Amino acid sequence: MGLGAWSVARAADRPVLPVLVAEQADLDFVRPLLKLVAEGGGFDWQFVIVPWARLLVLAMQGDALAWGLSRSPERDAVLNFSEQVFNTRVWLVTPAGQPLSAPTVAGLDGRKLCKRRGFTLGAALDLAEREQRFQVIDSDLGYDGLLRMLAAGRCDGLLMTYRSGDPAVVEQRIAMMAPPAGRFVVQRPPLSEGGIYFAAARKRPELQAQLQRVNAGLRAQAQAIQAVVASNA
Repeated sequence: MGLGAWSVARAADRPVLPVLVAEQADLDFVRPLLKLVAEGGGFDWQFVIVPWARLLVLAMQGDALAWGLSRSPERDAVLNFSEQVFNTRVWLVTPAGQPLSAPTVAGLDGRKLCKRRGFTLGAALDLAEREQRFQVIDSDLGYDGLLRMLAAGRCDGLLMTYRSGDPAVVEQRIAMMAPPAGRFVVQRPPLSEGGIYFAAARKRPELQAQLQRVNAGLRAQAQAIQAVVASNA
């Protein structure tokens, strides 16, 4: 592919499936999770590390399976998705002492919000964004960079996706990226929830076969996968 692929150790008699992984991904979490899927499905991975925006383009083109996507009507039109791997939430993060109104879609009207480019937020939030009910500042930065933007006052709040359903855990994660603790507050409850999946372009039959291998791995390792998700929340 010419994309700087990163290969994992593999057995000679097992098929190798390339998978697109965003360079912003937490590889300390992703590697053991995807290792379980491969073990359950009887294959090995070849990781292809690319920027998130590039991952979306390549996934739509059908270059390879893609990891870490949420679903939307636009994506469903061109991609097939695996069984759900785990659940994630969209949290509203604000500077400490500067809370917005209640964290609901209606409460965001007229606000200026930072988010990672290409991330879907759930049906209600995506519709509100298209209707321009709030101003969105899309960025290719990771969350550490977006937190700096929030601290500098470039937006009123940050829309952050994270798998944990415990806001205190999300705040701990934020404190690791932007110390010290207490600079930012995660508003309760989350704005939306949704699944994270593998995806494959509908137009590529060979990728559909690979997606079925992935589903077999997900089913075989369901308990172990959820244990990894819980331990890394």
